[in-house]
This record gives sequence, structure tokens and C-alpha cells, in this order.
Amino acid sequence: MIALKVIALTLGAGIAFWMYSGDLGADVALAIVAFFA
Repeated sequence: MIALKVIALTLGAGIAFWMYSGDLGADVALAIVAFFA
């Protein structure tokens, strides 16, 4: 269950980063999602 928590935190961080950075953050978030998919 720790892995799920790490994924949730990573996605949350990616979303927060996207909100602050715009398109660059969205690319990072997509890369993170693709990595875990």
C-alpha cells in the first residue's frame, strides 16, 4: 500500500507543478503518469 501512497503523492506533486509551471509541468505530469501506467 505504500506504493499507492507514493503514486498518489507523485501525481499530486505533478498536478501542483503543472498549476505553477503551465505547459512544462503538464509534460512532466504526463511523463510521470506514463511511467506508472
